[in-house]
Amino acid sequence: MANVGLRASRRFSSLWDEIREATSVEAIARSVELAREKLPSYPNLVFMLEDFGVERARELGFRCPPRRYREADEDYTIRCATRLVLGPEQLGLLETNPSSHSFQFWSDCVGMPGGCRAGELVNAIRDHPESRRVTYDTFARHVDLEPLREMGHGAMYRISAPSNWAVSFHRSRLPSGQRVYYFVWSGIEHFFVEEEPNLELELELLDR
Repeated sequence: MANVGLRASRRFSSLWDEIREATSVEAIARSVELAREKLPSYPNLVFMLEDFGVERARELGFRCPPRRYREADEDYTIRCATRLVLGPEQLGLLETNPSSHSFQFWSDCVGMPGGCRAGELVNAIRDHPESRRVTYDTFARHVDLEPLREMGHGAMYRISAPSNWAVSFHRSRLPSGQRVYYFVWSGIEHFFVEEEPNLELELELLDR
């Protein structure tokens, strides 16, 4: 904690002790909520307290009611019951109609089809005039992330946490105008579409 201010360090230590000594999940939730409120400039400290809170909740024997919510990340157990941030809607935990998740994973920028022009296609999506950054809520309403979760994709860990600066969410279009959603994780774009694009057409449109 060499780069952490004295006040923040003391606050962290105090909250850590509160979580360690907590005798209920509700008490743990209050301490983690206070960490988010009092340490907004130190997300790494908040992450540590969140993870410790999850560990302590499990030690207390807490189990989330089965199948009420969809698992979104490693913190599912504590988050789904205590609603530590804003509630299940904001965390992507609320059970939703699968038919609304119509955008399926297509490709990431590393494996993008198109041969030597794949990079141009990625840039066209990223730089499209309608490209916009969106919230996780908006992204999760349209995109089916379940296959990536089942694969154990690294980006799925804590993807729904509002304080997670490592992932950003976006909406854009292909050169043909077809809607695309994508998230960026560790500098890699992951693209989702409703139907398989006509690659020949998309590459042809790059030249217009």
